[in-house]
Amino acid sequence: MMWRAIDSLIEKQVIEAARRWINTPYALGQCCPGRGVDCINLACAIQDDLRGRPAPSAVKSLRGDACLHAPDRCRAALKKILENYQPLDTFGPTEPVEPGDVIVIAPAGGGPGHALTAVGPTGIFIHTDSRRVVLTGLPLPESMSEVLHIYRYPFKAEWIRKS
Repeated sequence: MMWRAIDSLIEKQVIEAARRWINTPYALGQCCPGRGVDCINLACAIQDDLRGRPAPSAVKSLRGDACLHAPDRCRAALKKILENYQPLDTFGPTEPVEPGDVIVIAPAGGGPGHALTAVGPTGIFIHTDSRRVVLTGLPLPESMSEVLHIYRYPFKAEWIRKS
């Protein structure tokens, strides 16, 4: 997986948005820092924070990240996320990843998917494992080696907070 550097002020905002979630317990269908979150809600909450939205919003009506465990629910979840997070550019697995991108991965050959958010520095992602929110570096685990989609907000400069 290739990595593309972005403005350090934007990268700092991504790191700050992600930091409050570190070590939050894994909890299916939840989205509360320090109390519980799943992979889909974590990715959406970080996007909401970066965009200045008051609360995680896109996936409240979905059945937790179980939506990534079945093809029909996965399509429904991705459709809902794309509708709620416009504008959003979609790329395939060969596009370089930038901090703030949401990456959907799966086992090579198919199986349950997983969502990660690129944070920075180069090659660091935030996501949930089976117990809590963690930071993971490259390479991605071999069990989740196929990048399905990379989602990117095209106006990341808007994320820079005015002090």
